[in-house]
Amino acid sequence: MAHARRSALSLGSLSRLGAVLAVAGATVFAPAPVAQTSDPDPAELLDDFIFYVYVANHELAEANARALLELELDSESVLALIEDEPQLAERFSGAYDRAIRVPSLEALAAELRGLYEEGRRGRARNPSEVSANVALLDGDTRQRRLGRQRLVEACEYAVPAVLEALMFSDSPTLRGEARELLVDMGPCAVEPLMSALRGVRPESQEAIADVLGAIGYPRALPVLYELNQMTTVPAVRDATRRAIERIEGEFNASTSLSTLFSAVGDSYYAESLSLTTFPGEEHQLLWEFIPGQGLVPTAIRSEVYHEARAMQHATKALELDPQNDLAVALWLRSNLSRHVDQPSDYENPAYPDSERGAMFYAVGAGATAMQRVLDRALADRDTPVARLAIEALGRSAGGNDLWEGLSGRKPLLEALSYPDRRVQLEAALVLADANPRETFEGHELVIPTLASAVRHAGERFALVLSFDAALAQTLVESLGANGWTVLAPASSIRDAEAQLADAPGIDIIVSALPGEQTRIAVEDMRRSSRLFATPIACYLDRELVPRLRERLRDDHLARVVEVAAIDGAPELADQLFATASGGGVDEFESIALAQQSLDALRALANSRSPVLRTEDAARPLIASLPESSSGVRRKLASVLATIDQSRAQMALVNEADRSTEPDDRVMLLNAASESARRHGNLLDISAIDAVRGIARTGNDDEATAAAALLGALNLPAGELVPFLQL
Repeated sequence: MAHARRSALSLGSLSRLGAVLAVAGATVFAPAPVAQTSDPDPAELLDDFIFYVYVANHELAEANARALLELELDSESVLALIEDEPQLAERFSGAYDRAIRVPSLEALAAELRGLYEEGRRGRARNPSEVSANVALLDGDTRQRRLGRQRLVEACEYAVPAVLEALMFSDSPTLRGEARELLVDMGPCAVEPLMSALRGVRPESQEAIADVLGAIGYPRALPVLYELNQMTTVPAVRDATRRAIERIEGEFNASTSLSTLFSAVGDSYYAESLSLTTFPGEEHQLLWEFIPGQGLVPTAIRSEVYHEARAMQHATKALELDPQNDLAVALWLRSNLSRHVDQPSDYENPAYPDSERGAMFYAVGAGATAMQRVLDRALADRDTPVARLAIEALGRSAGGNDLWEGLSGRKPLLEALSYPDRRVQLEAALVLADANPRETFEGHELVIPTLASAVRHAGERFALVLSFDAALAQTLVESLGANGWTVLAPASSIRDAEAQLADAPGIDIIVSALPGEQTRIAVEDMRRSSRLFATPIACYLDRELVPRLRERLRDDHLARVVEVAAIDGAPELADQLFATASGGGVDEFESIALAQQSLDALRALANSRSPVLRTEDAARPLIASLPESSSGVRRKLASVLATIDQSRAQMALVNEADRSTEPDDRVMLLNAASESARRHGNLLDISAIDAVRGIARTGNDDEATAAAALLGALNLPAGELVPFLQL
């Protein structure tokens, strides 16, 4: 029976006919919407959405989609709506394909499609549904086809039941279908089958090894080799050998199990898409085989799934060979990555709260292991992990271990040139704290890096790339309003070389170049030692977005966005910057970093380091003095006092003469006195006259500080005569 039209958004069958005729070129006057008399009917809203998409009435399609989503139906209800009548799923799929090409409908259609897919997944993964579908595998041709289709949709969730059918069913047909289905499921079946392989009886081990060999995924090699070496059953040994040969092409009896496990663990750490069963979903599954229960899944947040599997493989590698240094480094960096990625307040089933924090293991690992961690983090452009590795090195390592690095690689020194200023600064602080007595490669970068923190620690630098001057100016203004220091726009990376050389670093690039120029810009960045770890937001015309997204899918620091969304560039810049470096530096952290750098410079000066000379920082420190905050200013003045250069002593006096704050003048004069006591009189006549003026006109504290400076300058005794009450 036909439903009565209930929604004020639906125009009824006459409107539909009118729309169809209008598309065909006829002139039809559609009736006004009927008044809403009751709650909207979800089925009608869905039906109308599909209809109006097909007839290209985007306004009414949007209205019906919004009304349907406002009902806040769960995914199960949306699934029931779409599969309530034959052919509706096919019509909905066609409408979705059309709607995503219409800007006003794209997000709405995607949300509806997401609910539908979620509903399908939920139904397919329901344990009772899985059991029913496994039973269909023993039916007629149509039943088997339907059961296979739904079990493939269930993916990993279906493997325990299918495996049970393979191992225990009395039906040869069901066992054969189960084996064939597991092979067809491919990567979905590998994780649970690997977990089951060690715990099942030998005849089942033989069957599982056969399935894993037929699937052909290399990540199964470690467990196959392990079982091959451990089993005492010839049939199982032969089955695992056959499986290995199918996967790898040959069987190598001398293969190191520890090396195999750490190699596969490393591929998990790299978060390869081939090792992600449910891309885009909130959870993945960890598997355990428990005798008497079978395969037991545990849901884990996707953010920390790969780290969990990497740590599991590293742990197994170390059980097999405690001297496997690469496995140690894999475990450490996976744990640091887990620490970075794990959502706050999340109870990680693979790393419970009772475990020690990641830094406990990092500081206890020693310099060699953490240099390996840092080396990989720099290569991966994983700035948050790199910073944690540097922190651990600073807390537990020292001396030559820091700059000698690994064989052929010097990660901590390479960090001085890494395109993130906090990584540079934190590496420089660690090296400065070690107070080297002999030169090493890259030592000349340490002092300038520390000095730059005094002036620029809290700044975020952006570069805009565009041929369109008006658009570039709009981006400059919007980014500037959001706290970014924006360099002069350019039309390419190469055209921006001059301003890049002058900037202390670039934290984000926003590109609004045409497609081919955008590709070239990204390639130029990734070849640049200054920009290879810099995030970039690429704004392109709609039709060019998919191709560049596919090209850059492995570049986690690049984001490709439609140019229509360019108003959101400041927010996207903030988001990318936070992803790349762990977030910006607020005012308090900026001051703290500047003070840390100044403390390090003063300590180097006092130790008379023959390698890291504070004098090399004189120019940027003097330039920072007039604009520094009070807390930084005091430390800055104390560092300038240690520099044996006339310009440093002159800067202190000149700044004291300009200052209008009595306490500030006293502090600066005292710093100048320290300089004079250390290095003698380095002032010219005009500066000495300025000190005399303060001694004559300043308050008691200012005058006394000025007199102390005059004394420290060791001027002729007659200097004091004009001030005496004779």
